[in-house]
Amino acid sequence: MPPRMTRAEFAEQYPLEQMLHEIEHALAGRFYYLAIVVTVTLPDVCAALESEDGKACPNRFRAWYDEHLAAALRPLTAEDCYSFRCGVLPPDVLRGGPIRMDDVHAYNVVEFCDVFIGAVRRWFEENREHANLRANLPRLVQFRPDGMTPYIRGLPVIG
Repeated sequence: MPPRMTRAEFAEQYPLEQMLHEIEHALAGRFYYLAIVVTVTLPDVCAALESEDGKACPNRFRAWYDEHLAAALRPLTAEDCYSFRCGVLPPDVLRGGPIRMDDVHAYNVVEFCDVFIGAVRRWFEENREHANLRANLPRLVQFRPDGMTPYIRGLPVIG
């Protein structure tokens, strides 16, 4: 967080970065399941942010994954990752790795999340001026420490 910014200013100005920081804090606190759950939604979030309608869908998830993560997470495919995203793969296989045994993938949780975080930061830097991204970013569900004017004021909310 920039030194002269309050948490509220930071969250409002950098909602995507706030999300990445929270994943990093979850990892540091050893809240691995929480980190994984949020991490595997990142392709959906980024794909929706760059789309005209601001909405996520499976094909956008897979395309974003293929472009920004596939090379770093081989042999995990976009379809495999989408299965993670949908909760098909139980969390207990996410230790060690990367290892593929039949239809089970195993990864070190911290390394897995770090690959996603790095890809999202690179993507954001490359696309920060994209018109759809700029239009959709304020609508990102995020922590809003001072509420959501005009609906809620003075109370922290997620919205």
